[in-house]
Amino acid sequence: MKNTQKIGMLAPLALAALTLAGQASAQEQVVKIGHSGPLSGANAFAGKDNENGVRLALEELNAKKMVVGGKTLKFELVSEDDQCDAKSGVNVAQKLVDGGVKFVMGPYCSGVTIPASRIYDAGGALVSTVGTNPKVTQNGYKNLYRIIASDTQIGSNMATYAANVLKVKKVAVVDDRTAFGQGVAEEFTKEAKKLGLTVVGQEFTTDKSVDFLSILTSLKAKQPEATFFGGYAPQAAPMARQMQQLGLTAKLLGGDTLCSPEVGKLGGDAVNDTVICAQGGTMLDKAAAGPAFKAKYKKRFNIDADAYAASYYDQMLFIGDAMQKANSIDPNKVGAEIYKASYQGVAGTYAYDDKGNLSAVIDATGGRVGCRRGDIAAIALGCAHDIPGRGRPWHAPHSWTCCDAPPRSRRSRAAPASRSTNSSRAAARCAKSAIWPTAKASSHSPTTVCAAFSTVQRRSRNSAASST
Repeated sequence: MKNTQKIGMLAPLALAALTLAGQASAQEQVVKIGHSGPLSGANAFAGKDNENGVRLALEELNAKKMVVGGKTLKFELVSEDDQCDAKSGVNVAQKLVDGGVKFVMGPYCSGVTIPASRIYDAGGALVSTVGTNPKVTQNGYKNLYRIIASDTQIGSNMATYAANVLKVKKVAVVDDRTAFGQGVAEEFTKEAKKLGLTVVGQEFTTDKSVDFLSILTSLKAKQPEATFFGGYAPQAAPMARQMQQLGLTAKLLGGDTLCSPEVGKLGGDAVNDTVICAQGGTMLDKAAAGPAFKAKYKKRFNIDADAYAASYYDQMLFIGDAMQKANSIDPNKVGAEIYKASYQGVAGTYAYDDKGNLSAVIDATGGRVGCRRGDIAAIALGCAHDIPGRGRPWHAPHSWTCCDAPPRSRRSRAAPASRSTNSSRAAARCAKSAIWPTAKASSHSPTTVCAAFSTVQRRSRNSAASST
């Protein structure tokens, strides 16, 4: 009898507990975050790195238990392998959209981003990509953001570096015919010719090739002092080795993909003193919060962060911040907050123009300059590598330059930009003033262009060139 009474007393309590649990569950809002990137194939290391950056951010957001619209948000990662292939990338985009994903991190490859972005736009998704081809942001899609520099900046500024720092006169160009490789090579070539460099040869390959002996032998006969490669790390590394094999002493120049540690891993000693890259974002070693992020990433994934883990991490946290400010998970409302705000992340400050191009002035030390809209801003992104004979890391000096308006403090306003200033001349002055010597690479690591990647742009909503 006593047992029966106890059961009778416990039953309402159990029912009440179940009711409360149901209520708690009802107050939770699941937010699916999609990731599109190469999780297989030669560039899988990059895709996994990007995915890890997103995952790390989501774990932190979930730990915060963000409340938006009266509900606690629970972020879930939906990661898909696009193989850096356009057809696969479009299929991934359709799958994510059909699955109700409204926020997508990626794609990594421009050749995927360009066709897939149409699917995402039609599906009402907010997309954050590292696709650098200028065409990525030229279709007018509302909620598409390029979270790093474009090929326009990377390619052209590497040409400036070749002319003004390396002092070369003859260059060769090789590209892998991908949207990224072709785009960055074209920008390099265009700027190189403007600067008076002679392009002695142009060759083409694919993003699947590993044998470049025929191409390099042809170029060797033309005696270029530097060769620019528009392509990815898995091709750059064997190219560097084969250049060494042939006795080709020309520097191997490239964009941000050559800054990956993967180049050093695959290329070994052939990379040292040969490969020079332009980083499309702040070097983590130089950013104030960079070392702490690298340590946190290493502890979580037991591997070093690659080129863009921090950028994906920063942008995801920016999106989370925008959700809170908008008090909504509606992509249009979140996007509106992103457009009108800026975010201080691990790798720098993020803000976007009306085309979705990164337009904030990013400081390698984590600061921000007070350039007004319409100013000519030179952005120099620094690095830290060992210089022979100094025995300690070399750091680029503070890199801000506003050619038409001095940096402003909290108590002072920047002077208005001069309307009579010739933008090309101002850009030339900025670029010249922002270039410092490059540091020699440490063992098995590509040399990084320290501040040679100095982006010059007119910050205007109406400027077609407004991207960073």
